[in-house]
Formats: sequence, structure tokens, C-alpha cells
Amino acid sequence: MREVESVQRNFLLPAEQAEWLREFAFRARRPQAEIVREALSEYRARAEANRVAGGHDGNRDLMERFRRGRGIDLEVLRDEHGEMWSHDT
Repeated sequence: MREVESVQRNFLLPAEQAEWLREFAFRARRPQAEIVREALSEYRARAEANRVAGGHDGNRDLMERFRRGRGIDLEVLRDEHGEMWSHDT
């Protein structure tokens, strides 16, 4: 298996999101970091698939901010109904 380089970053989350993540990770018996990595990977795949050629691309801008370690707002993990992303649903 290929080893993937890791970078440690500290991101501030709104208290509501942090509590949701803590609770979800506890119920799913999975590390919070694993859940966030998986969600970001799925979000990135969606963002890349929906990328519009030319013009302002908010999804690309968001990914660039994350890549450079400038933070990310986990609001991107809300679905079209405003519910937090859940792999089990």
C-alpha cells in the first residue's frame, strides 16, 4: 500500500459543527480525522466533477484555500437540505 504524506493542521470549527463531529465519530466508532478526510475527499470529487471551465470557480477556490492550509468552513459538508453530511445516510 502506498504511504500518503500527512500534514497536521489546526482548523477552528464552529462549536455546533465540532459537537456534531464528536458525536457522529463516537456513534460510528471512527476517528474524527478519518471522517473529515473522507468527507473532504468526497467533496473534492464532487467539486471537480462540477467544475465549470472559465469564470469564477468557488469550489476550486475553496480547495486551494484548504491545500494551502488557510482553513475550510465545514458548512460545505451540509447537503441541499441543510443537514450535516453523514456517510451512513
